[in-house]
Amino acid sequence: MGVLLELADANVFRIRSYQNGSRTLGTLTDDLWELVQTGRLVEIKGIGKGLASAIDQAMRDGAWPKDWVELHENTPPGMLEMLDIPGLGPKRIRMMHDALGVTSIEDLRTACESGQVAELKGFGAKSQTKLLDGIDLLARFRSRRRLDVGLMYGEAFQSRVATIDGVLHATLAGSARRRRETIGDLDLVVAVEEENHSAVAEAILALPGIADVKGAGSSKISLILDTEIFDDAFALPHLDANVLDAIGGAEYESMEAGGTIDAQVRLVPPHVAPFTLAYFTGSKEHNIAMRQRAIDLGLRLNEFGLIPEALAGDLKGMDAAVHSLKASSEAEIYAHLGLAYVPPELREDMGEVVAALEQRLPDLLDSTMVRGSLHNHTNLSDGEASLEVMADAAQRMGWSWLGVADHSPTLVIANGASAEDLLAQGATLRSANQEWATQGKEFRLFHGVESDILEDGRLDHPDEVLNELDYVVASVHALGRWRGRDEQTNTEELLKAIDHPATTVLGHPTGRILQGRDGYEVDLMAVL
Repeated sequence: MGVLLELADANVFRIRSYQNGSRTLGTLTDDLWELVQTGRLVEIKGIGKGLASAIDQAMRDGAWPKDWVELHENTPPGMLEMLDIPGLGPKRIRMMHDALGVTSIEDLRTACESGQVAELKGFGAKSQTKLLDGIDLLARFRSRRRLDVGLMYGEAFQSRVATIDGVLHATLAGSARRRRETIGDLDLVVAVEEENHSAVAEAILALPGIADVKGAGSSKISLILDTEIFDDAFALPHLDANVLDAIGGAEYESMEAGGTIDAQVRLVPPHVAPFTLAYFTGSKEHNIAMRQRAIDLGLRLNEFGLIPEALAGDLKGMDAAVHSLKASSEAEIYAHLGLAYVPPELREDMGEVVAALEQRLPDLLDSTMVRGSLHNHTNLSDGEASLEVMADAAQRMGWSWLGVADHSPTLVIANGASAEDLLAQGATLRSANQEWATQGKEFRLFHGVESDILEDGRLDHPDEVLNELDYVVASVHALGRWRGRDEQTNTEELLKAIDHPATTVLGHPTGRILQGRDGYEVDLMAVL
């Protein structure tokens, strides 16, 4: 209410009274309903008669005061949406509304791009640029979440649902299960006996971390989850400082800390669950290919079952599913279709159905297969750990080797190592390798460098230094120059760097940072 009043340019003392009341309610330890019933709410410091009366009405009648409702209805929805832009508050939104007629985020973008905001008193060019950056950050944040963040929400939600009485098993589906690099929303398939559907649905709606309910029935629930879904305080996984800066820095971290994500829950009988899980895992394109395979065999495949067309006739949905072939797992669905089981990560209609038919699907990598890693930085450049700490961690992870490739000197922002420091590091590595060999340990360090790719595809160290190394990671860092050129020029320069005899690995070949910046133009097929 305080925000709505501020957007409406109401009396400052009235605004403050609601802001104070909000803070008081947020720290209240007494039972609010008991305070309302006993009439003691008005005795709480910071709760005036007007606010106490509104809370009383809301809790007893289930409705807010008429003037509150009217104020909300008369406030353009777009002005409320603008509050989500990092660093933008009600006062400035009101100023831009009054001076420029801005009533939505799109209006604000247009006003900024035309330079009108910079001309307003108290704003300027820097504020205008910051607003445009905030609009872009909000758009990225609202559209999709990084896989690691989305999985944090998904696994926390799945874990809570799985412990509810009556739930036989709960499984994440959708893009999270396919391990796509970004996630739009969460899909959870929950196997429940039909007689328990209503009780389980009620229990899900009572879980902590439910910010809003968009729709709820006995078989489908649409929710918005917030960070209360986590057992412990929400904390973002570690990000490299440069990467964090590219995706929004502290403002991005602040948005994630108070973020939400949509979730859809499907409650289905156990015998239907494998079909529902396969359907909502997707992808859409993979499902189309699977349905075509079923049609070729005279079958109908959907979220309810795998049904012979001759038996289904005109029946639909669960009515047709009574004739479904039995499947206790997704693997049995694929087997009915004469296919090898396709792991979720491969279900993108990129030839996997034909490969499954011909029994030539590739084996997916898992963490136990990883024996080492080449692109790693120590605190000699911009890494956070010492060489010794990283070597110890690699051994504890069961790796056989670790490559160390600190930045080269041109990348000053990353504390690029000089040739002298790099060669001294090499001597330390050789000494450690000799000691492990003496001890009979089957672990070793490889010495490399991440060399910046300079003009004309040159590497950032003389050949006599590069020749002392085990390997070289060649990478582009001067993105301004590369993004300002055409595909052919960039491709030719990358190929020159690759052709250098010392180059072993091409690092981050397009310069893209997921949800942060687009890469430069390059013909990756020619490079590969």
